Amino acid sequence: MIRFIYSYLKPVALFLAITFLFQCCKIYHKQSVTVEQAISAEEKVKVIFVDGGKAYFDDFYFKNDSLLHGLFTKKKSVTIKTVIPKKEIKEHISNVDIYGSTSAEIITTDGKRYFFDSFYYENDTLYGQKKEKRTELLIPIQSIKEIHLLNKDASEMVTVLLVVGCVIAVCIPTGYWIVNWYRDMRDSYNQPP
Repeated sequence: MIRFIYSYLKPVALFLAITFLFQCCKIYHKQSVTVEQAISAEEKVKVIFVDGGKAYFDDFYFKNDSLLHGLFTKKKSVTIKTVIPKKEIKEHISNVDIYGSTSAEIITTDGKRYFFDSFYYENDTLYGQKKEKRTELLIPIQSIKEIHLLNKDASEMVTVLLVVGCVIAVCIPTGYWIVNWYRDMRDSYNQPP
């Protein structure tokens, strides 16, 4: 019995590893869409640039400057440092959470709002820091070759099939082992002493 378990343990472990690896896989539509269609769809997009590079964005939108902006999430957060002279600060609101961490909201004289995770004053200047995972990128429209939308149905189908395959890969060897164990136990009781 132990041999049986070990003979199936490595293939099942390998199958589970491959399943978890492909579970985060995303599938995009083959046909390309226009910038306007990508913005109105409000889905994740894959952009292929004229130079052959690829980029994946969580969101696409035009800002007041009529330029295309792409928003994406980084794997690691980045610390953004901002310096504001004290004479430009109109309002300073500090918040202390239950763990003792201090955050701040700064409103400048020109109406801009800044949110900081940590801050300090030095020589009549505020130094603020904020950790960001989401990053905005300016995209020149003429550099875009193709835009592909996320195919949610196919991505979800792959995830479901991988989970079902995983369950089958674990259940078949386990069921086979239980049947053999039951037969061995039955045969050992049926033999005369």
